[in-house]
Amino acid sequence: MKRQSKLNRILLIILSIVVGLTIFLQIIKPSPAFNHVDDFFYTSSSYLRYNLIENPIKSFQSLISDISSMGSLRRQNDAYREHLEKMNQMATQLEQTYRDNQELKDLLDLNSTMVEYDLINTTILNRDQQTFNQYLMIDKGLNDGIELNMAVISSLGLVGSIETVNDNNSIVKLATNEDGLNKFSVLIQVDPATTINAILERYDAESGTFEVRLLDSSVSISKGMKVLTSGLSEIIPAGLLVGTIESIEDRSTTLSVIAHVTPAADFSNL
Repeated sequence: MKRQSKLNRILLIILSIVVGLTIFLQIIKPSPAFNHVDDFFYTSSSYLRYNLIENPIKSFQSLISDISSMGSLRRQNDAYREHLEKMNQMATQLEQTYRDNQELKDLLDLNSTMVEYDLINTTILNRDQQTFNQYLMIDKGLNDGIELNMAVISSLGLVGSIETVNDNNSIVKLATNEDGLNKFSVLIQVDPATTINAILERYDAESGTFEVRLLDSSVSISKGMKVLTSGLSEIIPAGLLVGTIESIEDRSTTLSVIAHVTPAADFSNL
């Protein structure tokens, strides 16, 4: 302890001498004979100032920054770990639901349901600007297992259905077609266990949304709810994402409720 105190006093004396000489040289007007001495003391004082004051301060600031970064990284890791645990729990619940579903199907002697379907990967061959929102052509046909009225989906959601089938290509009628013949049954998902029956009636090009009419106007829906295919028709299987409710219109004159649904599929960039 005494040795450290003595060292501190020596460093303080040296620093005081350097500071005093620096102030002295700044006050007086040095002659050419003192220029070399002035440069020497200025360089020495700068060196001491950097090593005794500035460098330790920078090192301390860097240490504080590193500690702060480590804390932020730890919090992010904790959040990721919590998210992963939730995903694992959801995966376990999904597996249990699948097992329960299989048991129910076995009890009812069902071989398949409208939720089950096979996928055939396709590529768009042509999409004419004149019928951009009505039709497009894909590179799969009868030789690839394509059949009339099959549903067509993208990675985001429902796109349309097969209207014409050739040997090696097919014409897809888009869900955004405004001919008024695209009506089909859908479900509005209120929560994971509750759905509401509705009808997708048409596509409104002006607003860029589907018009979905509720079959029961007394039920309550809200913005952000998902709309799925119901599988009640023979054309489109169940469980395909159609879109999300953007707004709700209460048409008192017809005693009906219309939900304006933003398409899930990006029809401008298929």
